[in-house]
Amino acid sequence: MWPGSGPPGEPWEITAGPDGALWFTNPGNYTIGRITTSGQVTNYTGGAGISEPYGITAGPDGALWFTNLANDTIGRITTSGTVTNYSGTGISEPWQITAGRDGALWFTNYGNNSIGRITTGGTVTNYTPLLPLSASSTRLYPSSGPRFPTPVRRRA
Repeated sequence: MWPGSGPPGEPWEITAGPDGALWFTNPGNYTIGRITTSGQVTNYTGGAGISEPYGITAGPDGALWFTNLANDTIGRITTSGTVTNYSGTGISEPWQITAGRDGALWFTNYGNNSIGRITTGGTVTNYTPLLPLSASSTRLYPSSGPRFPTPVRRRA
C-alpha cells in the first residue's frame, strides 16, 4: 500500500530535492514523483507539461529540472508542483540532465546526438559533435555562436 497519491509508477531517475525529499521521473505514466524519507508519495502530472520524463536534477534556482523526451522540451518543476516547459532550437528527445558548475543545466539529446545547455532563464544552446564519437577525444562546439571554451574529453 502506497501512502499519498498512489504508487510511483515506473520510476526511472531519482535525485535529492532542495526540500529534503527525493524526486523521480515516471516515463511510463508521464509524471514526476516526490517521495519523502518517511515514504509519502506524491505524483505530479503537470497537465500536458510532463511528457515521458527521463532525467531529473536539482537546479541552482531551488527547482527540479527534467527532460521531456516525447515533446522535445526541458521541464522545470517547483517544490510546490508548478511546471514550466522550455523549448529551443536543438532540443531533440532530451534524455539526461545535470546541473553544471556554471549555474546552467546541461542535457543530452538522444534525437540529434548532441549536448544541450539551458540557463535558468530558459536560454538554450546546442553543442553538436565536431568529430564522430570514438575512443579518442571528441571536441564539442556550439551549432552557432562562440566556440565552447574547453574541449570535452570522452573517458576511455
